Amino acid sequence: MGEFERFFSRIRKNLFNLLNLVAFAPNCRVTPEPSLNLNLQEKPQLVLPLASREINLQERPQKKITQKGGSAHIGKPDYWFRGGQLSRFIPQWTDLGAPKHILDVLKGYSIPFVQKPPTIPLTGKILRQHATKISPEMSKEIRHMLRQGVLEKAFWETGFISPMFLIPKTDGKFRQIFNLRCLNEYLQPPKFRLINQRKIPYFLQKDDFLAKIDLSQAYLHIPIKLSHRRFLCLSYKDQLFNITCLPFGLSTAPLAFSRITNWIADVLRQKGIRVVVYLDDFLLAHQDAQQLQNQIQMAMGLLRSLGWAVNEEKSTINPTHKVEFLGIIWDTHRNEMILPSAKKERILRNVQKILSSGRWNWQQSTSLLGLLNFAALVTPLGRLFSRQLQRGSRQLSRKFPRKSFPLSDASRSDCVWWKENIHQTRLIFTPDPDIFLTTDASLTGWGFQLEDVHQAGTWSEEQELWHINRKELFTVSLAIQRFKEHLRGRSVMVQSDNRTTVAYIKNQGGTRSQTLLRVVKDLWMLLDQYKIHLVPFFLPGVYNTLADRLSRNLPLPDWHLSSAMTGMIFRKWGTPEIDLFATHQSSTCRWMQEIREQSSSTPSAEPGP
Repeated sequence: MGEFERFFSRIRKNLFNLLNLVAFAPNCRVTPEPSLNLNLQEKPQLVLPLASREINLQERPQKKITQKGGSAHIGKPDYWFRGGQLSRFIPQWTDLGAPKHILDVLKGYSIPFVQKPPTIPLTGKILRQHATKISPEMSKEIRHMLRQGVLEKAFWETGFISPMFLIPKTDGKFRQIFNLRCLNEYLQPPKFRLINQRKIPYFLQKDDFLAKIDLSQAYLHIPIKLSHRRFLCLSYKDQLFNITCLPFGLSTAPLAFSRITNWIADVLRQKGIRVVVYLDDFLLAHQDAQQLQNQIQMAMGLLRSLGWAVNEEKSTINPTHKVEFLGIIWDTHRNEMILPSAKKERILRNVQKILSSGRWNWQQSTSLLGLLNFAALVTPLGRLFSRQLQRGSRQLSRKFPRKSFPLSDASRSDCVWWKENIHQTRLIFTPDPDIFLTTDASLTGWGFQLEDVHQAGTWSEEQELWHINRKELFTVSLAIQRFKEHLRGRSVMVQSDNRTTVAYIKNQGGTRSQTLLRVVKDLWMLLDQYKIHLVPFFLPGVYNTLADRLSRNLPLPDWHLSSAMTGMIFRKWGTPEIDLFATHQSSTCRWMQEIREQSSSTPSAEPGP
């Protein structure tokens, strides 16, 4: 066999192997891998000619589901992932009824600039000035991104260059983050809300079976419009590249992506699947394990048909009562929200380091408070025992973030509390309120009502000097203290017409008032001791009449018949002479009212409040 025949034999063999590895949908295009001189030792790659052609391939069968650690996982999807590949599945999206604004994004996302960013000549000097930092890890990631089509060699004469950096992930890999801070100045993303951890309990039910589907390299499935790629340029080793698909770091990316996955979630709900989605994470729930297993297969089939790759390491498709979602472990059988062990260990390390040295700086405080803020979602009283740390951090120097200062006694106390209580868990499902407490405070006194029991009193000379917010909050604490045995283990809704009181109870304190923080801390410690579940509710003053009159030492209002209704009745049936049920305040008969008024002068007839 001559040299010419051996050359084409190798070409046919390599092309055959390549076609067996690709798992695109029909009519996909294989794009060439740009050359990149990274000076790395790597195995030679087969590079297709620039005149690549359309090829028809059958999807490679999915790997069998394997059991691992109690959860089933699917085979790795990376071998068929290609940057921006959703554009190759537009017919499937169209058949499913995707709206026009989603189809437009799938064809190529247009970055919604409010002002066109300035572009600069992309010369060698400019490339060196705005180059991404060179490292072996970065070279490896860029080579991988080129192979997947996430990056491509760019030939723009002018453009906008941004650096890229890497963030380690829990699985030991890296997430590529494009530092688009400067580019984001020309964008104004509208405010929108994603589902958060506080909404999940309303989605779940007791003893639900759960499953989770995680999309692999989710943002990178969405292509960027060709003419907008000049604004997503990257300089590395004196070479120019641009991102071809939606990057992490673009301020409008979360909204654009969430619109797509939220629409998919709506499609799944129309098929009878109970599901919520947070960007690229889908959480499915059902009371029956077998039904959920069928729905998982349905959801997986839909996602694959639309061109998504699934992250097998994070997807749990074997129905279970316990799943980690949004950074929290949800156990629907034991009714627990649990902080993952890795997060607990990180908090303990930070707390112990500060306690050991007795000093801390602004950088340490921001890191610790960020961790505690998340942990407080799971840890009862966690927000309450972060308030002194928050107040203490205000005394640290932000200008010199590494300059250390002594740890105050109050902040130390909070650190010790977290060290001892980090392993506590919170209930997912809390009981609905079965008893209602209404409170109010005035300048002269206080009053509250619990069921049919009324109590009122006046302030001492010292208490009269208190701010009205302190009086209102103290009244709630006083009511709980007086009825604590009756309220033990119960769920209580406390109604107040003071917004500060409601906010301080709901948020377990605040940082603006040390006085209110002390009052609300005593209240929460009392609630914790007697296992009382308190739900604060703002009740406008116009509806808080009874407690308001109690606090002002005024006669209580009385039920009475509507004068319009009694007038209609009297015109039809005649006016009665005696009212046997009303008081002197609510009587509709003048004669009875006169009798009541005469008797009211008798001390024992109707005692005052």
